Amino acid sequence: MSVFADKARDLGTVNSNYLHEVLHPQITKELIKSFAKLIKSSKVKFDAIAFSGMSGALVAPLLSLKLGKPLLLVRKDNDGSHGYEMEGLAFPTLGERKHVIIIDDLICSGATIKRMLDRLIRKGIDCNGIFLYKGSDSCSKKIDNGFDHNGKTYKVICLEPDTEKK
Repeated sequence: MSVFADKARDLGTVNSNYLHEVLHPQITKELIKSFAKLIKSSKVKFDAIAFSGMSGALVAPLLSLKLGKPLLLVRKDNDGSHGYEMEGLAFPTLGERKHVIIIDDLICSGATIKRMLDRLIRKGIDCNGIFLYKGSDSCSKKIDNGFDHNGKTYKVICLEPDTEKK
């Protein structure tokens, strides 16, 4: 369990299994500050922040403001609410290649990250790193050596180290 989730529970204001860290303003403020510091210290080069789903949508816009980087929303399959699978300011223009980082809470099966990577690759956008604010938590996906997809290993950086190793 993360330090931020523990703080949320201590405040008694959150009833969620996976969004503890981002449902209380003070804890979210601390999380964004720590997460931005981690991203800056990683020295990973990127033009924009890619995200998907609620766990990304609650954190990525705040990081965007803190880091001064545009956003790229990668929609879930069969979203049905819009005609685009991606929206944002990070699309390549005039042949220039763009580099993004992916922001998410954790990696369990890896399906969300794989879907995002596939869509980014199809649009000519490189992912230079995957940043997680919950690590792999209690999920089983091994990410210690990066995230493997289609013959490439993507760097994975977690805000907090996993506290429950399997």
